[in-house]
Amino acid sequence: ISIYPNPADDYLTISNNNTGIETIQLYSVLGNNIFEKTDINSLSESINISNLPSGIYLLKVIDSEKRNATKRIIKR
Repeated sequence: ISIYPNPADDYLTISNNNTGIETIQLYSVLGNNIFEKTDINSLSESINISNLPSGIYLLKVIDSEKRNATKRIIKR
């Protein structure tokens, strides 16, 4: 799973070359769920983070085979 740009200002692009992305979840470092998008079924998806305050967030991506990956992202 690739997430770019990181650090980001306005948008994050999440891509997965092998299987489709099913769910994207964004969490604060305190574990609060800030954003969730489900039923995507695409190899690539962009999300708008321009309304979030600057800081560090955790992005969890679940693919169509129910595998998940969590990446740290920085919002400028």
